[in-house]
Amino acid sequence: SPPYPSAALRPGGCIVVKENVTSHGEAEFDSADSSVTRPFALFKEIFSRAGLDVVKEQKQAKFPAELFPVYMWALRQSDRDRGR
Repeated sequence: SPPYPSAALRPGGCIVVKENVTSHGEAEFDSADSSVTRPFALFKEIFSRAGLDVVKEQKQAKFPAELFPVYMWALRQSDRDRGR
């Protein structure tokens, strides 16, 4: 069975992720700084595949419109993945 990040959490523990998110459906690679900006749906898929549920989700307020929007997620081990 693959290693799940959620397995490293203590009971009741959480992981917090803060990332830029693309406004279209595909990941964008920036060769200038070797960064990848992913679409919102891909983050949700990554969290699910990692055995994590979103407990809280928030878009950063008052962020310049010319930049990628920034989202924050609080994640906990999924009930279906406890005991792995």
